[in-house]
Amino acid sequence: MKRILLGIVMFLSFFPVACSDDDSGQEKKPIEIEGPIDGMMLSKYFIQLYLDVSKLAPSPQDDCVAIDGRGQKLPCEEVDSKFDCTYNQNILPFSTVAIFNAFEKVELISDSDFDEQHKAGSSLTDIVWFAGASYYDFIADGYKNDYSWKDAQTPAFYSDHNAHSLYYKKGFAPVYGRLSELDANDLRLLAPTFYLEFKSRPTMSRTHNLTLTVTDNKGRTLTATWEQQFGE
Repeated sequence: MKRILLGIVMFLSFFPVACSDDDSGQEKKPIEIEGPIDGMMLSKYFIQLYLDVSKLAPSPQDDCVAIDGRGQKLPCEEVDSKFDCTYNQNILPFSTVAIFNAFEKVELISDSDFDEQHKAGSSLTDIVWFAGASYYDFIADGYKNDYSWKDAQTPAFYSDHNAHSLYYKKGFAPVYGRLSELDANDLRLLAPTFYLEFKSRPTMSRTHNLTLTVTDNKGRTLTATWEQQFGE
C-alpha cells in the first residue's frame, strides 16, 4: 500500500499544481529554480577552456589543410581573463574552447617550386587564405550580436567544408583572409582548428612538402611539416 501511495505522489509531482492561499484566495506563483540546469553552471567567463598550443597537427585535403592545435588545457579560472570576465550566465563547463597563445605571424613555404613566382623556400602566404574563427568580437561587443553563419557574406569555404557545423558554434565569427595580410589582431582567441586554403594550384610539381611556422607574442615558434598532394 505504501508503494502505491508513493507512486501516486511521484506521478503527481511531475505536474504543476496551482494552489490557492486559504487566507487570501490568491494564486501562488510557481517556484523558480535557481542554479545549474542540465549540467550548466553560472560562470563569469564565456570561454571555459584555453588551449596552450605546443603542437600543430595538419590534415591535408585536396584544396586545403586543416590544422589542429594541441597542447595543455587551461581552465578559465586559472587563466582568469580580464577581457572575458563579465559573462555571468549559465554555460556548460568546457563547452567553449579557444587558443591561449597570442599568435603574431604565420609563414608557409614549400621545398619545391610551386610556380614561376614561388620558388622552393619562398613564402606562399600571398596565395594561401587563412580560414578560422575567433571569439574576440563576440566578447568585445558585450556577448551580443552572435554571428549568423547563414549570412550571405560568409565565405563559401565554411559551408563547403562543413567547418561551421563541425567546429564553429556560438560566439565564433569567421577569420578569413589572405595569410600575408593577417596580423596579431586577427589571430586572437582563435578556435583550436583552422584551415589554410590554397587559392592557386602548383604549375610545377603536384607533390609538395609544406612547412608551416607560427610565432606567438612570447617568441615561441610552432612548426609543422607535411606532404600535400594537389589534384589537377
